[in-house]
Amino acid sequence: MLGFTGPIFKLIDALANGNWPQVVVYAGVIVIVLLFAFPLHELFHALMADRLGDDTARKLGRITLNPLKQLSMWGSVLFLVMGFGWASVPVNYANFGENWRQKAAAVALAGPAANLLLAVAFTGVYRGLDFLPIETLSSTSALVIGIVQSVMAIGVSINSFLLIFNLLPIPPLDGARAFITLLPASVEPIFAQIQPFAFILLFGLLQTGLFRVLVSQPATMLADWLLGG
Repeated sequence: MLGFTGPIFKLIDALANGNWPQVVVYAGVIVIVLLFAFPLHELFHALMADRLGDDTARKLGRITLNPLKQLSMWGSVLFLVMGFGWASVPVNYANFGENWRQKAAAVALAGPAANLLLAVAFTGVYRGLDFLPIETLSSTSALVIGIVQSVMAIGVSINSFLLIFNLLPIPPLDGARAFITLLPASVEPIFAQIQPFAFILLFGLLQTGLFRVLVSQPATMLADWLLGG
């Protein structure tokens, strides 16, 4: 697959090999990220900004659940091909007036809050299905319930990961925007200078194993706790 590791190639490979459990997994990943996780994350940013005085997103029609309005074409393509991507919503901090830095932090944190909400929602469906009398259902119904629970568990894991990842204090992640409000305003230009090198910083975290400690492990623990594992 030319070295690409994105979910679309893994889905194609699973289809080619008739590995149906893996087909469900990677199809679930694509649907959850592109139809739920990314769009709702950006919608929450837009809603918070709108509530705090910036109607930029509203004027652009971004106060919507329509994924086509919320997704970035290139960010979505990169996610499908490489396994990481992005979406973004325009925010004009100048419209916030007084205490704009604190309001910007609230807008930033609204995105991870959306992922937490999704993780809880997927958990609710997952656990709710546990109360169904599986032993009295047909094998087909039991299989469908098992598949749905698998997809819900994937949703919990993905959104737990996005929640923790986006809270890293590395520009342009949401955590950086929130973190700098705790620091003197004079520090903000330093973060602006760091932003072009954010990818290098993230790559460094991956290479040193810190990414696993700071993101993967906490996200796994959160997902396991939500799912009752």
